[in-house]
Amino acid sequence: MSRNMKAGDIVLSIAGRDEDMVYMVVDRVDDRKVSIVDGLRRTLRRPKLKSVRHLRRIGHVQERTLLTRMQVGRVRDAEVRRALAEYNGETDSAGRCTEQRERLLEHMLSAEEEAGWRDEQKERGCGGS
Repeated sequence: MSRNMKAGDIVLSIAGRDEDMVYMVVDRVDDRKVSIVDGLRRTLRRPKLKSVRHLRRIGHVQERTLLTRMQVGRVRDAEVRRALAEYNGETDSAGRCTEQRERLLEHMLSAEEEAGWRDEQKERGCGGS
């Protein structure tokens, strides 16, 4: 358990309703509390205050530009989500979330299958649009 958490640290909640959730520290409130966000449920406009006793530091954001933007208050929720996804290994080499990429590929495949089905229907003379 690390009590010297600072902005940019990636933390794991080890107690409370949000146990096992991964967050990013955006601000140190005092010696015992930090503000944390995940970019989804806990946004930069509504950070969660959490005791450092209930968090475990598991990493730090590697992207310097994000840290700089965080210091001046110009970071966005999408950047937080991307940083957490990169840390969790959920992104591909281009920085896109792999889960999002999988859904996109599924959708593209479905569209191709649908187009193939429509072509078959036309060949059979069953109409179609």
